[in-house]
Amino acid sequence: MLSELLALHEEMIVQLRTDNEACAKNFKDVGTADFLTGLMEQHEKAAWMLRAQLENEEEETS
Repeated sequence: MLSELLALHEEMIVQLRTDNEACAKNFKDVGTADFLTGLMEQHEKAAWMLRAQLENEEEETS
């Protein structure tokens, strides 16, 4: 279940990064790009925490 949640966070990070670049370059909308960067950072943190948890679980089962 954690690996599925991690995959969803990673998909969201990729989409937010794509949208962020579009806002900044295509639309010259720096405010929205900054907002998307904040959201992306939250998803990156969550993904990092999930990866750490998955690594701990793998070590415990080894």
